[in-house]
Amino acid sequence: MTAIFYTYAGEHEEVNKTLGTGTSVNNVRLLPGQDVTTPSIECDFAARPTYNYVYISALGRYYFIDRWTYGGGQIWTMTLTVDTLYTFSSLLDYAHGTVDYSALGSTAIIDRRMTFTDCPTVARSSGA
Repeated sequence: MTAIFYTYAGEHEEVNKTLGTGTSVNNVRLLPGQDVTTPSIECDFAARPTYNYVYISALGRYYFIDRWTYGGGQIWTMTLTVDTLYTFSSLLDYAHGTVDYSALGSTAIIDRRMTFTDCPTVARSSGA
């Protein structure tokens, strides 16, 4: 499996990330029993890499590298977390939201288009 490794300096919550030039690495291995959202992978590097972001083409997803673990020789294991925002950014560009307003209204939501006829009842103490 092939992966492209990046050193990303931006915010995790940013949808439109600027990744720059990545480094393509072949022979990346997905560890057994992993799911697609938080997998662990391993591959060979001569020295400890400084990458913190990776695209795995076989999974079609971008991931944050949470932890590097040295496995001996040139083997490095990475614990990953999927970057949902960037992975699905092309779909998010076309997403549209709709807000429905209830005729009953809500005093918990401030909306100048809605008026409320109820006034709060204030109890006063006698100050004895």
